[in-house]
Amino acid sequence: MRAAKDAILQAVPNAKVAAVRVDEYPITVTVSKGGETIWSGRQQGLFGKNGRPAQREIIEALRKR
Repeated sequence: MRAAKDAILQAVPNAKVAAVRVDEYPITVTVSKGGETIWSGRQQGLFGKNGRPAQREIIEALRKR
């Protein structure tokens, strides 16, 4: 959650970020606004050991909006 939140706040500093947790596999992270999905992907893309490639994708997706 923290890596996704950091990416969102980097692109939109005044954003209000709320976590909605669901117990399903595979674990995914979805960034949405007003019911519109802006980015969705596997949680593993936000892990530091994987280089956090999803953070860059989230930032780019938010900046396009």
